[in-house]
Amino acid sequence: MAGGLAGLAITIGWLAMSVGGLSVFAKIVTSIPSSNAGNQYAIEYQSGPGYLLLRALEIMSPVAAVLCLVGWGVLLFSDRQLNLLHGSAEAANWRVVSWITLFMLAYLALPMVLPHWLNLRYISVLFGPFYLIAGLGFWYCASLCWNRLRTFDRRIFAGLAIAALSIGAVADYDRFQRIFVRDALKDLSIKMVLDADKRN
Repeated sequence: MAGGLAGLAITIGWLAMSVGGLSVFAKIVTSIPSSNAGNQYAIEYQSGPGYLLLRALEIMSPVAAVLCLVGWGVLLFSDRQLNLLHGSAEAANWRVVSWITLFMLAYLALPMVLPHWLNLRYISVLFGPFYLIAGLGFWYCASLCWNRLRTFDRRIFAGLAIAALSIGAVADYDRFQRIFVRDALKDLSIKMVLDADKRN
């Protein structure tokens, strides 16, 4: 916690020095929402209810979106004492992933509550944590099934799990080819992503 606060203080200090002082930095940061509200592109292409940002993530990678929800559920609702997440350094791993999830949820909430900020470009820093938490969700689902299977059935299950993930990855790549290469999507604003989904 102290390291995170120190990092935040150093970052704010560095940015403030770069623009001419803390008051200038504060003025810039506080004027961003109002200037974005006057941006015609933002009004037309980045407006709507906040949940559309989650829908855009689901459009881009549906399998990962579902697994990310499972991962969030594991982190929020599972009981560590029941060893639902086990490993050699369970407590440390749990804390790290919990902090990553907290950062992800806080960062994701910003464009969802600010008007005219619905653009996947603004949350691109979350793509790594998104897939990390999706990996946790997959691992949890696989562990639940794995522990209930006999040795022979485990081999079949492992093959099916690998095949399912491979199909999901190929589908994501195909979606990328259709939306970004063939249709030449120019931006990740919510309107463009939703329109691209309707065309495909």
